[in-house]
Amino acid sequence: GRTDAQSLDVLAEGLLDADLSVRTAAGAALFRSVGGGIDYDPEWPRARRKQAAARVRALQNRTQ
Repeated sequence: GRTDAQSLDVLAEGLLDADLSVRTAAGAALFRSVGGGIDYDPEWPRARRKQAAARVRALQNRTQ
């Protein structure tokens, strides 16, 4: 998976999408990109998904 800053930003947005199928695809991309280092479930409440997205964005800050 891609771990450049732009890709991680798009991934973080996908984790928060209103559409469950988009969130599910983003979860698969998350696993391909960073492995199991960030817990995520597309059916979690939005607040919990926001925490996962924040962790993805923290990775983005480290890649810049």
